[in-house]
Amino acid sequence: MVVFRGTGVKGMGKGYKLKLIKNALTDSNLRLNKIMWLPSSKNLDQPNSKQSIEIKKWKGLTIKKLEKWKNIKVHNGFNKEYKRFAGTIGKRIESFFYKNKKTPNIYCLGFSLGAALATHCGAHLKLRFGINPNVLVGASPRVGGRDFQKAYDKLINKSARIMLEKDPVPQIPGNLIKKLYKHVGHKLLPLYHDKRIGERLK
Repeated sequence: MVVFRGTGVKGMGKGYKLKLIKNALTDSNLRLNKIMWLPSSKNLDQPNSKQSIEIKKWKGLTIKKLEKWKNIKVHNGFNKEYKRFAGTIGKRIESFFYKNKKTPNIYCLGFSLGAALATHCGAHLKLRFGINPNVLVGASPRVGGRDFQKAYDKLINKSARIMLEKDPVPQIPGNLIKKLYKHVGHKLLPLYHDKRIGERLK
């Protein structure tokens, strides 16, 4: 189970306010950018290159699929934040596989900012290890554009998103650039009474 916390969680320890500001800056970094945790696509025509050797470790990724994913753009703040953890998460999962023969049931869970990171995590683990993670997120902001939505929903078949009534986070990025961003996930679990709210958040 890989769990990511939200933007502001009391009990974050020393420097709580500074961490809160840092997370808020991550949320507000709205520029669309290419996915940073993917392996390099350079020199793949050379069988013995470092990049060619590296991509062989990615069990769910072919050169053709990498060509497609490398051009997909996502929210730059969430993108940069997940890249900080991608290496550590990859090593932990790799270590688990080394010690255990059975393929585990992996769950990527997150709330608010953590939901965006859990979304990245699901795609990362599927492409890196070829496993089928279960992704469950709550109060998730939009993570990427239409291309990301289509590629992600095709890649991850076990994903669900919970929306809380009157929660502004699922509307991020806001209406001004809403058309650039789309929600991902196959199931929507709304926790609200006013149907009009749900229609606005789709």
